[in-house]
Amino acid sequence: MMITTTDKKTGKWKQFGQFSYFKGPETIELKRARKLMLLEGQLYPDIKLHPEDLFSEISRKGLNSDLRIFKGRYCGCIIDKDKAEITIFNDQLGLGDVYYMHSRKEIMIATDFTQILKERLWGEKNLDKIACAEMVLYEHSLLDRTFLKEVKILPYATIKTIRKGGATKTKSFWRYGHAEDNDFDIKKALIKLDSLMHKAMKRIKSMNNEAMSIGISGGLDSRIVARYALTENIPLRAFVISHKGSDAFKIAKQIAKSLKIDLKLIAVRKQAWNRIEEHVAKKPLLNILYSPYASVTEDLPKTRSILTGFNGDNIFGSHIKEGELTEGDPVAHIRGRYELKSKSVRISDNLMSAVKKDLQHYNGSKKTVAWKTCEAFNFENRQLHFIKNSAFFDYYGKYKTFSPFADIDVVEFALKIPVEHLQDSKFYNLFIQTLHPDLAKIRPERKPYNLHDGSRLKQIKSSILALKWKVYNKTGIKIPLYPAISFQGMLDWEMLSRDFLSSYDYSRTRIAGIDVTGSINMRSLSEIRTRFHLITEMEFIRRHLEK
Repeated sequence: MMITTTDKKTGKWKQFGQFSYFKGPETIELKRARKLMLLEGQLYPDIKLHPEDLFSEISRKGLNSDLRIFKGRYCGCIIDKDKAEITIFNDQLGLGDVYYMHSRKEIMIATDFTQILKERLWGEKNLDKIACAEMVLYEHSLLDRTFLKEVKILPYATIKTIRKGGATKTKSFWRYGHAEDNDFDIKKALIKLDSLMHKAMKRIKSMNNEAMSIGISGGLDSRIVARYALTENIPLRAFVISHKGSDAFKIAKQIAKSLKIDLKLIAVRKQAWNRIEEHVAKKPLLNILYSPYASVTEDLPKTRSILTGFNGDNIFGSHIKEGELTEGDPVAHIRGRYELKSKSVRISDNLMSAVKKDLQHYNGSKKTVAWKTCEAFNFENRQLHFIKNSAFFDYYGKYKTFSPFADIDVVEFALKIPVEHLQDSKFYNLFIQTLHPDLAKIRPERKPYNLHDGSRLKQIKSSILALKWKVYNKTGIKIPLYPAISFQGMLDWEMLSRDFLSSYDYSRTRIAGIDVTGSINMRSLSEIRTRFHLITEMEFIRRHLEK
């Protein structure tokens, strides 16, 4: 779905007042006199409300609309002919994405970032260098930013009006935040979560009453999602992306056996890096390191939808550690949470002060503890900018993606759990042990090697990789290490061609000063993203190993 004030004459575009628009295959179009609503997504059937009711609510109340009763996963806009105005909105958790840009002369609204990229030629002057630096730092930009200055993403639970001429007004109808239940009863809470998970899965089934794919990662979330799907009689097509010798495959097989479902092994092909341009064209807001996933799309199960554990680890405290439950600088905690230590990554003072300024509104009083700040930051930024744009969220648009942990009732339940139960996922682990003991007996997969891991094993692997790098630089000989180190945790040099490795001058790489000549289009964008992510991170890895 896309709307613009530019006059369009092609067949797919329609006109409504001063606006041109086109619909996606699943866009709902409703007209009432001088107003038009375009809606993508679905309302949950059990709430007994319909798109017409949503249209009426926003048409009557505008920014004062309270959309919390309209539970579902959706986003949309209402065009008002008389006011030459567009109202954009999304659901409570921001599961529907809306990208927008506006100026005195032009407005563009789209549900896909690539649609805006294709509409015009973008140049170096359009790059938001703070956002670009954030993308290197966090693998995504923060708040409402994208790497283009003019293009923003609508925050979750937000209604925004944009008038022709550039005037805007914005209002949020809900904020993510913990509201601990002082009368919390852990036994009742376990039963309540079980009931909510069943309800969430019933909602998913009502919106997609057919077989669904599911990736069994070896972690806790995917096995729990699979169990509740099976209890609601949803046929599953399970797969794991790994290789036969991996710990992930070993654990996934045990989970599949316990659930009595078949499991398909999908291997990442060694030519995966040849798919970078395809990856960038479809997922321009995603780190280039994830482009190997583009090589597996043809091998995935043939279903229209996929179940994931999206949001499960976040809401049940996987990020809350004992050492974080103190007062402190939110920036320091956030940097630590993303494994970006000052000894490993040199971050400019200008960048950190800019990020800190953005985060000030999360720390409204001195009594706000750091973990609440970090959890809000993690949800409002990582969820919207990184996970939903990840290659394994919808596999480049191949699937519609569902998760019971992204059901608003489950989220609001989790926000009432006292922190002592969220810490180190205590409540979540107890829930699995109590209600699903067979799945609890299967340990989680061992995490792939990570450069930031301070363990002895990390030091040994770092030494091996440092030696491998030196041998490669001097002789061009590539020592095979792929079976030992997952591509997810570390760039593996033999997966990259020698020409590709040597085609850039690493010494010229700057965190937010990339040289861009001409204009940015879908082809040259690949060049920018390749340099900006892959080369910057490879340079960081190289320097880290040489220490």
